Amino acid sequence: IYRSERHQSVKEAYPDAKNNDISKILGKQWQGEPDDVRIRYKQKSEEIKEEFMRLYPDYKYK
Repeated sequence: IYRSERHQSVKEAYPDAKNNDISKILGKQWQGEPDDVRIRYKQKSEEIKEEFMRLYPDYKYK
């Protein structure tokens, strides 16, 4: 979620960067985020996961 929300802005800031470079940049940004931001994204992730499981209760990852 964090990556998908921030990917475009990093791509614009580093137009020649490849996806693996963008991932490294985003990883460093994520590590530098304050706890409240990280907690917010983790909560959002859990909400999406719960909704997915509600919609697809029989889903099994293979």
